[in-house]
Amino acid sequence: YGFRGADINAIPRMIKTLDATVLPLSISYRCPISHVQLAQKIVPQLQASSFAAEGSITKLSYISFLSKIEVGDMVICRTNAPLVAPAFEAIRKGKKAIIRGRDIGKSLVEFIYKFEADTLGKLDILMAEFTAIEFQKCMNCGRELQADLVMDKYETIKSVANECKSVTELVSKIKLLFDDNNIGIVFSSVHRAKGLEAKRVF
Repeated sequence: YGFRGADINAIPRMIKTLDATVLPLSISYRCPISHVQLAQKIVPQLQASSFAAEGSITKLSYISFLSKIEVGDMVICRTNAPLVAPAFEAIRKGKKAIIRGRDIGKSLVEFIYKFEADTLGKLDILMAEFTAIEFQKCMNCGRELQADLVMDKYETIKSVANECKSVTELVSKIKLLFDDNNIGIVFSSVHRAKGLEAKRVF
């Protein structure tokens, strides 16, 4: 935020001016002991709180994961596209599931309407062409993160479209699936999951 006048020395200056005592933020009050021990491989100074649960970390196959997820669980992933298939799988099994991000859903719907396609086939061709051009533009400018977002948008819509027979149905399913209501199994990108917690996280 330097372009807005932010000063990276503001906090050090406050410490010096106020002769403040600096305290570390090294205790996790959310994570169980097992998770803190794993995180210590990257952040050695991290500690579990005195009242932390033991917790457990388990590796599961995709099939086993699908059979275990229940309402109240959270499923996180780096991007949104891989969340669509398991969310629909949960819904097919009669479990309520949502993908966090009402504004994501809105932007996906706006992206679909932009192409004015009357069939899913036409929509896919137009989206694929547009995405390839935008992806390459971002890569040429060294904006890899932006390129990932461009590709994730296309792949997310494509994943939902696999469950649909028309553009109208696609739009309806996106509106239904992308929500910020925490009732059900919550699927979320890591970015959207910041500040949230659940007893079980996949």
